[in-house]
Amino acid sequence: MRLKSLFIRVYSIIIVLLIVLIASSVFIYRNNEALVKSNDIRYKSILIAEELRKSSDDLTTFCRTYIETGDTVWRNKYFEVIDIRNGKQRHSSGALISFQDSIQKLGFTEVELNKLVEAEQYSNNLANIERLSINAFEGFFVDNSGLFSVKRQPDTLMAHRVLYDEEYLRIKRSIMELIDDCIKMVERRTRLEVESNTRANQALLYLIIALIIVISLFVLISFFIINKCITGKFDELQRAKENSEQNEARFRLLFERSPDIIILTTLEGELLDCNPAGLKFQGVTSKDDLKDVKTIQLYVNPNDRKGIVDELMMSGTVRNKEVKIKNIKENLVVDSLISCELIKSKDNETILISWIRDVTEKIKTEQAILKLSAAVSQNPAAIVITDLTGKIEYVNQQFSTITGYSYQEAIGRNPRILNSGVHSKEFYRNMWSTILSGETWTGEIYNKRKDGSLFWEAATIAPILNEKNEIINIVAIKQDITARKLAELALVESQKKLKELNETKNRLFSIIGHDLRGPIGTLKSFIEFIVEEPDYDDIQNIKQSLKSLLSSTTTTFELLENLLLWAKSQQNEVVFAPADINLHQIVDTSIALVAEMAKSKAIAIHNQIPKEQIVHADRNMIMTVIRNLITNAIKFTENGKNIYLFSAEDESLLTVSVRDEGVGMAPSILMGLFNPKEGNSTLGTSGEKGTGLGLQLCKDFVERHNGKIWADSEEGKGSEFKFTIPKVTI
Repeated sequence: MRLKSLFIRVYSIIIVLLIVLIASSVFIYRNNEALVKSNDIRYKSILIAEELRKSSDDLTTFCRTYIETGDTVWRNKYFEVIDIRNGKQRHSSGALISFQDSIQKLGFTEVELNKLVEAEQYSNNLANIERLSINAFEGFFVDNSGLFSVKRQPDTLMAHRVLYDEEYLRIKRSIMELIDDCIKMVERRTRLEVESNTRANQALLYLIIALIIVISLFVLISFFIINKCITGKFDELQRAKENSEQNEARFRLLFERSPDIIILTTLEGELLDCNPAGLKFQGVTSKDDLKDVKTIQLYVNPNDRKGIVDELMMSGTVRNKEVKIKNIKENLVVDSLISCELIKSKDNETILISWIRDVTEKIKTEQAILKLSAAVSQNPAAIVITDLTGKIEYVNQQFSTITGYSYQEAIGRNPRILNSGVHSKEFYRNMWSTILSGETWTGEIYNKRKDGSLFWEAATIAPILNEKNEIINIVAIKQDITARKLAELALVESQKKLKELNETKNRLFSIIGHDLRGPIGTLKSFIEFIVEEPDYDDIQNIKQSLKSLLSSTTTTFELLENLLLWAKSQQNEVVFAPADINLHQIVDTSIALVAEMAKSKAIAIHNQIPKEQIVHADRNMIMTVIRNLITNAIKFTENGKNIYLFSAEDESLLTVSVRDEGVGMAPSILMGLFNPKEGNSTLGTSGEKGTGLGLQLCKDFVERHNGKIWADSEEGKGSEFKFTIPKVTI
């Protein structure tokens, strides 16, 4: 123990001496490093100072050359130097750093730094004078805010003067003097540091030599160190053995309980061991039952085994390789993933360990998913899947075909990109409320494509639930039903037109059966009277009968003419040929056509429309409108009264009015006056009959001119009919 204690003390002394030796070596190294660093700083400091000197000279040269030649190349070089100094462009060395940052990093003393900072300030002042010269040369001068925003005639003389005056030269000299002073200070400081470090290195070198001599005296105790190493190695091996035994126990536990098949084989394929999962798959209870089985027999394709061994020889491992293995007894084939490694046994023999996992069900599931995916992507209906916020996560090709949005354009966006604005917010609230409550929503939506065109689609939107019955996504299956909707609308329109045609037919039959039957019956009776009782002596009676016959015939002719025009209008057979026509002349012609009718009731008709009034209209249609309105006015005006026709105009339309002093109309009659379903026909003041077609014909013809017709009336005070037409050529 004493000897051991002595050895420990000697070892401790050696350690201490070695530490001192190492420390001394480190000090020498650091001193040398300080010397190198000092020289490097000196070199870089001088370079920085010289760089400031050179950049100042370059700025002066480039500025003067630009003022002398006007070549913008020198102007660009000037500002390039400014940008390099300010750290906005890279130096020739590739560094991107300003002059201020450079001098801060080099460790100048305060006095040296002050010299350089002062020199830089003078250089910046000089640069300001040079920029003043450049701006004067380019015609820019200082405004009240200190900016060069005032543009005037370039001042070349001023540009030259500021670059050569005494102040500019004085600043230039000051810069060079400060740089020279700084360089001298750096060199003096560097020289002192070198001398100091050299003396320290000499002292440390003597110390190291002494330490080496002392350490040599303790070489005899090296065996103690070797002995200690051997002892430590023995302890380490003991611990490794214990760890190996523990690891082997853990591996055996994993081997026995793993749900995956684990087999150990030689490279030649001889089976060494198999875990219970492998035995169960093969339908045996002991690995001895497989002693005559070669590993290659487990593979459906023997080349798979060869490929695995080749890959192991190259890389040492195989990970998740897809192979088919089989149960030798029952020839049951399963899809599996195999991973293999090469390990060493206790006898240092190479063993191949394989982990085999049955993935048959997984592959079946993946194939089912692929089939479902193909069915979805190739479905003739558009399919959209969103998250709960409505963000699109998937669309199939049919969606892109219908809407015009590609898969990339649709993903991540909201289905509201298809919103046409036709449906109300309440419509969408009800739809989302149904879906988020876990129910399926079915309906029709009028949406908008990417190109702006609109289309109808029948949509079925349902929530997708997980195993906890929670909504995780929303799927919409939609079909374009635009063609069907258009067909339905066409059918509705066709039914509407058919209904209108039936009403027109019924109206026509009513007129023929009622309004034509009376006058023709009267004519027949009168002819029978003349034939059966020809009393030609009663002239007054014959005259009265002829007068009645004329009135009935006139009414019948008017009815037939209006009926013919109305029927043609309903079938769009009336030719619409607008032209510039004189409205005053049209009214005069219409008055002449009904003059006898007005004369029989002593009614005066006044044409107050200007003689030069020109309108753009169809002559025959407008004449028919005016004639019918005048005829109606005569019919409902008592004997001896007046009828007035006049007009009022604005920028593009002319309003024509026909006003009478007749009996007027009740509000109930006025409201349904132009409704073809009302069929208004009232006896005139002298018992004149009507058909109700005249006003409807007027309405049709006025609307052909993009005009409108209406009436104002009061019982006992007469009526005024008005309509609008274009007054000038369109």
